[in-house]
Amino acid sequence: MRKILSTIYLTFIILSTYAGTSTNFGGLDSVADINCDTTVFYGVVGADVHRLQKVGTIILDIGVIAPSSFGSMYGLGFAGDFMNGSMNRTFYATHLGSNEVAKYTGNSWVSVANDSNLYHNVAGYGNFLYLQHVATSSVIIDQFISRLNSNGTITKIFTDTTLRFTVSDLEVDSAGNIYFFRGPAIGNTTELTVINSAGAIINSYTATASFSNVSTIFGMVFLGKQLYVGQGTTNGQLFPVIISGSTVSLGTPFDLPNNISYKDLDGCHEQVPFTSGLSTLNDDLEWSIYPNPTASAITININIPVEAAIYNVTGSLVRTLNLKTFENVIDLSDLDSGLYILKAGTRYSRIIRY
Repeated sequence: MRKILSTIYLTFIILSTYAGTSTNFGGLDSVADINCDTTVFYGVVGADVHRLQKVGTIILDIGVIAPSSFGSMYGLGFAGDFMNGSMNRTFYATHLGSNEVAKYTGNSWVSVANDSNLYHNVAGYGNFLYLQHVATSSVIIDQFISRLNSNGTITKIFTDTTLRFTVSDLEVDSAGNIYFFRGPAIGNTTELTVINSAGAIINSYTATASFSNVSTIFGMVFLGKQLYVGQGTTNGQLFPVIISGSTVSLGTPFDLPNNISYKDLDGCHEQVPFTSGLSTLNDDLEWSIYPNPTASAITININIPVEAAIYNVTGSLVRTLNLKTFENVIDLSDLDSGLYILKAGTRYSRIIRY
C-alpha cells in the first residue's frame, strides 16, 4: 500500500510540474496560449497587433489584441513558446530602434534574443521562427533569412542574393518550410521560393504576369491551407496565392478594412505544406494514448496510419514512429523522466515519463 501511495504521490508531483498553468516568463508555459481558427489572422497597425477575421468575402478588424510600447513594429510572427519547451502559442516581433526579438506573454512584451543585424520581418509556426533581413536599395548582398533557436541564438540559414526579396514578409508551414517571393528587383516578382528549415531550396514556382498588376506587396499569411499576400497599406487588399503545377499567380482579392494601415500580417492556424513531400493528416484523425503518465511504455490507438515523432522539451527529436491503425506499443524506458511531445502532422499530445 505504501508503494502504491508513493507512486500516486510521485505522479501528482509530475503532473503538477508539467500541467502548464504557470504564466511567469521563464516557466514551462511562460505565455498565455493565443488560439484561433482558419478564419482568423493578425495585422500590425502602428506598434500594436490587431485581430482580423475573414467572413466570406469580408475581412473585419476586431481590434487590438496585443498592444505594445514600441515606437513602431517591423515584423510579426506567430509560433509556440518553444524557448521554454511549451506548446502554448503567441506573438513574436521585431521593432523600431532595437535589434531584439520580443515575445508577447499575454500581458507584455519581453526580449528573448538580440542580434547584430536588424530584422524587418518575422514568421513562425510551432517550434519554428524565422527572421528576414531585407537588403537596402543599393546593397543587395545584405539580404538573408535567419532562424531563432530555442537557446536564444540566431543562425543565418539563407543568404542567396541572386534574386531580391520582393515581398516584405515570409511565411512558414507546419513542416517548418519557409515561403517567400523573389525577383530581379523590387516590384518585379518572378518566383515563389520554398526553403526547408536548414535553408535549402526545396521548390520554386514561376510567377505569372498577375504579379505585375499589384504594387507594395507587404505581408503573407496562411489561412488554413490557403496562402495569401497583402498589397497596399491604407485601403489595401488580400490576394490568394494560386499554385498550379510549376507556376504561381494571384487570385481575386478581398478588401482589407478601410482607413487602417497594415504593415505586416501573420496567421496562427494549421499551415499545410504545399510540396514538402510529407503526408498531411486527415481531419478525422483520432487517437488515444495510455497510460499517461507512464513508467515505461505507452500504447497509441489511432484510426489511420501516420508518421509521427516524439520530441523533448527543447524541441530535439528523440524518436520517429510509423503508427499503424489500432494498437501501437511504444517503449519509452530508455528516455529520461520528464515531459515529451508526440507530434503527428499538426497534431500534438503531451506525454509524461516518470
